Amino acid sequence: MSRRAGFSLVELMTTVLILGIIASFSAPAVVKALSGWNLHNSRMLMIEEFKLLRERSVSQGRALSIWCSPGSSSYFFKNPTTNLWVAAPPLPNRVTFYSVDFGGLQPYTTDMKPDGTASKAGTVILVNNKGVKDTVAVNLNGWVGQP
Repeated sequence: MSRRAGFSLVELMTTVLILGIIASFSAPAVVKALSGWNLHNSRMLMIEEFKLLRERSVSQGRALSIWCSPGSSSYFFKNPTTNLWVAAPPLPNRVTFYSVDFGGLQPYTTDMKPDGTASKAGTVILVNNKGVKDTVAVNLNGWVGQP
């Protein structure tokens, strides 16, 4: 009698069942990690957007504005020629602007001036769908980063 090499159907189904159980336990951890990753990427994105706006302002020799919309994932840049607000790509999934405070009459906007400074200092607080918050700070001297 010859014996066939390989696995039986019962052995394969047992392996698939064990892998399914392991995957079901790891799924919540993966979702939590992705949520934190999106928040981190959103913070880095906003820091880079403010820095790029400052660099463009210095190179073009004119003030450029940004407006962050609290309660949403939208932010806008003001077109200096038409004076119209132009939408930027939204923040990553499940991340919104929790709070934007630059003070003054227009608390959601600030300008980067041609000398590399900001017209108003303030903070932008981002929040993910789990309620975890992260902050971006903008100083009057033009520094942008995580406080």
